[in-house]
Amino acid sequence: MNISNDPVPLSTASLPAESFANISHAQAGTLAPAFDPDNPPWGIFAAVLAWIASIVLLLFVQLIFILPYGIFKYRDAGLAAFAQALQTDPTAILLQIVSVIPTHLLTLVVVWAIVTQSGKRPFWQTLGWSWSENFDLATLMQTVRMNMENHIRANAER
Repeated sequence: MNISNDPVPLSTASLPAESFANISHAQAGTLAPAFDPDNPPWGIFAAVLAWIASIVLLLFVQLIFILPYGIFKYRDAGLAAFAQALQTDPTAILLQIVSVIPTHLLTLVVVWAIVTQSGKRPFWQTLGWSWSENFDLATLMQTVRMNMENHIRANAER
């Protein structure tokens, strides 16, 4: 028995005419779906669902952050004292502010799932977001330099 690691030549002559093996690379590029950001593939229901999910996440993630602190520090003080502490206690206020970061990250996950249909579509192309063909690293550096010069000049005039 002769075993070889040489690749076996593939002949497409025995494949049916409608086989994908007969499609050239140029033809395959034209079969890709075009994404129109002005007519997105998700509907108004999914958009409203994303908005509602962001509001629900704002409430629940904030509760997840603040309840353990409230239970630990204000367990004997009562609900009214805890409600007052949410507005005056510096740690409670900090926890409420910090809770917004994971909330927004989770909202981005929800939006990603809707836009990409859970990874079936490209995110940036579906939204129609891309860099300009004329925008490169040199343009970025020049823009940053000009903005810094304007900022320095504006502060020097004060």
